[in-house]
Amino acid sequence: MVGDKKQNEAYKHLTKIEPRCIILNIMKDINVLERIGQTIRTHRLEKGWSQEKLAEASRIDRSFLGKVERGVVNVSVLTLCDITKALGIKLNTLFDI
Repeated sequence: MVGDKKQNEAYKHLTKIEPRCIILNIMKDINVLERIGQTIRTHRLEKGWSQEKLAEASRIDRSFLGKVERGVVNVSVLTLCDITKALGIKLNTLFDI
């Protein structure tokens, strides 16, 4: 019973968040992923590379790279480092969005 009261106190602030705000924040995150993916796609195409070639150079699966480029997966920083290294660009290039 006491533990339930502490847990309720810890999460009390979450009940004050408007559902609309949560959806807007999720949409903002998705938009960032899409823009990062588009930047990767643009640099890949500038090099004249296929997804398969970039995926191989980045040591990731081609279908995963396609999802990254479409912005439908939350990609790790380490994977982004592998992709940017293969493309010959700096990591911060992906965040100049």
